[in-house]
This record gives sequence, C-alpha cells and structure tokens, in this order.
Amino acid sequence: MTALGFHLACAVVMGLDGFVLAFAAGLPCVVYTAATLSAVMPVPARWGVAGAVAMAVVGWLAFWLGRETRP
Repeated sequence: MTALGFHLACAVVMGLDGFVLAFAAGLPCVVYTAATLSAVMPVPARWGVAGAVAMAVVGWLAFWLGRETRP
C-alpha cells in the first residue's frame, strides 16, 4: 500500500489524472508477478532480472524524452 499511496500522491501533485487509473490498474499485476518470481527464482537471478528491466526502462525513457521535437 505504500507504493500505491506514494504514486497516487505524486500523480495528484503533478496533475497526472490518467496516471492514477493506470497505476492503480497495473499495481496488482506487478505484485502478483513479483510474488510468483520470488517463489521460483533465487535472489541473484531476481537482481539480474530487476537490473535488466531497469536498464530497458531507462534506455526507453532516455530515447523518447531526449528526442528533439520540431514544430
């Protein structure tokens, strides 16, 4: 519940109305997947998966947010 409260508060402060619904809808999926993976995978493998996902997300953000926009 802490993650949900934090993200809801950030979304309200920043005025991201659509983000609130998307995050609330996606959070149960993330919790279920994390619980399933933690039951099956050893800790070093989980860190590897988390690192790979984090690098992919940061790369995607850097690509799309760093682009030049032309009128």
